[in-house]
Amino acid sequence: MESKQYYAGDGLARIVALTPALTKFSEFCKFKHDFWITRNNTMIDNIMKRVYEFRPKTVLVICGFEHRYYLRNGLREKSSKEAILLKDYMAY
Repeated sequence: MESKQYYAGDGLARIVALTPALTKFSEFCKFKHDFWITRNNTMIDNIMKRVYEFRPKTVLVICGFEHRYYLRNGLREKSSKEAILLKDYMAY
């Protein structure tokens, strides 16, 4: 999924930037990419708020498959600073 999102975001933006006929789509590509990043970062922030709110209880996060890699990476980064244990559903 990480590769798919790269090609749907940065990769597509690069193709648009290198193709003069597609110049009119450059703003859309930037918006789409920025929205994806903002959306995922907001999800991470909201998850962390719930973790603090319900600590020491378990917080279950259900999300779409395409968000999983981004959320795992972002939460892993925060968990190293906050002593949070991350588990995949397969670990239960």
